[in-house]
Amino acid sequence: MVPWGTRLPVNLDAVLKEADERAIATRSAVVTDLYTGAVTGAKFINIEMPIFRTDATFVLSLALRPEYLSEVIQTKSVGPSWVVGVIDKNNRLIARSRDQERFVGQRASADFIANTQSAEGSFLGTTLDGVPVLNAYVRSSLSGWRIAAGVPLATLEAPLRRSYLLLASMAAAGLLTSFGLAFAYSRYLTAPVAALQKLAADGAAGKPVVPFVTGIKELDAVSLALARAFDEIARREKEQAVLINELNHRVKNTLATVQAMANVTLRRSASLPDFVTSFTMRLSALAGSHDALTEKQWSGASLKVLLLNAARPFCDQSRLRMVEADVELNAAMAIPFGMIFHELFTNAAKYGALSNSDGYVVVTWSVSHDDGKSKLHLIWQEHDGPVVERPQRKGFGTILIEGVVSDLGGRVDVDYDPQGLVLKAVVPLPSAQDGISRL
Repeated sequence: MVPWGTRLPVNLDAVLKEADERAIATRSAVVTDLYTGAVTGAKFINIEMPIFRTDATFVLSLALRPEYLSEVIQTKSVGPSWVVGVIDKNNRLIARSRDQERFVGQRASADFIANTQSAEGSFLGTTLDGVPVLNAYVRSSLSGWRIAAGVPLATLEAPLRRSYLLLASMAAAGLLTSFGLAFAYSRYLTAPVAALQKLAADGAAGKPVVPFVTGIKELDAVSLALARAFDEIARREKEQAVLINELNHRVKNTLATVQAMANVTLRRSASLPDFVTSFTMRLSALAGSHDALTEKQWSGASLKVLLLNAARPFCDQSRLRMVEADVELNAAMAIPFGMIFHELFTNAAKYGALSNSDGYVVVTWSVSHDDGKSKLHLIWQEHDGPVVERPQRKGFGTILIEGVVSDLGGRVDVDYDPQGLVLKAVVPLPSAQDGISRL
C-alpha cells in the first residue's frame, strides 16, 4: 500500500497493454492473463471494460488476486490427491488446488503445453511437483485459459482389493461475464465422478461397461473412451486365447504327423540315405499342404492346388489331367489329402506311369449327395506306363493311404490293372463342404 494521494506508477506490463488495446478494439470486456502489480509486486488478473465518451476513452479495470480462484478450486475439489489448476494463454499458472503460493506465476511444463493445444482432451503427464497424473483439460472460449484436472496414476493403480479403480477426469470452465464483471467456476462434478468410478470398477471386474451421459461434454467423452477401451481389451483377450489354443492344436498335430512319418519311414528304409531322401520329400509335401492352407488363413484348401503342389517335384502339368470343377477341403482334410497325393506321385515316379517318358495320370473327382450327406469320390488312374504287377506286400504308401482314408471315415480300393494302377477313394465331406466350387 502507498499513502493516499501518491501518484501511482504506470504499469507497462505487456499483458495489460495487450488487454487494454483488445478491449478498446473489440469494445467489449476482456479478461487478462496473469501479471505482476507495479506497486505491490503481487500477482493479479484483470477484467478490463472499455468506457467511451465523446471527449475521451477510458478502461475500467477490476483486479482479482489468483488466491480467489484457488479458494474456489479447493472448495470444489473431489479428493485430496487430485490436482486442479488454471493456466492462462501465456502458459503461466494462475491458480492451483494445492501449493498455490509455491507455483503461482510459474510456467507450465513443456509436456503440458504440447498436449493442451486443442479445445479439450486428456493425456498422461507429470505435475510441476513431479507426480505422474492422468490429465483432462478444457479451454475457455472467453479467456483462452485452460482448466486442467489431474488424478495421480498411483490412485488409479490402487490394489484390486479396494474393488474399484478411481479414474476420473475433471473439466471446468471459467466464465467471466463481460457486463456483470463476475467470474464463476464450473459446476459440481460429484455425480459424474461417482459414475466414472463405477464405470472403471465394472470394467476392472470384467462386467459389461456402458458409457453414461451427464450433459458435460468432456466427462461424457471420457466415459465413452473408457467403455471402448474396456470393450477392446476384452475382445483382444478373447482373440488371443483363441489364437493360442489354435496354435497349440496345430503344433501338436503337426509334430504328431512328423513323428509318425519318421517312425514308419525309418522302419521301411533300406539305408540311412534312403531314409533321409524319403523323409525329406514327405516333409516337403507336408509343407506344401501347410502353404495351401496358409494362403486362405487355414479356413481350407483347394483340392486342385493340393494336387498340383504334390505333382510339382515329379512331373510337369502336361502329364497330369484332371477335371475343371474344384472342391474346397477344410483344414482337417487338406493335410491328409496332400500326403495321399504325395505317396501316389512317388509310387508313379518309381514304378508307374511317371517312370517313363510316355505315361500320364488322370485324376477325377465328384461330390454325391445321399440322405443329406455328402461324399467326395476321387479316382486316380495311370496310363501308358510299364505293365503293372501286384506287389508281394503292401508298401508304405499303400498303408499310409489306407490309414489316412480310414481316419477320415472313408474307404479306398486299389486295382493293380496291368494297363495302369487305379485307385478309388470315397470320403465323407463335412456339411460345410457340400458343394463343388467352379474355378
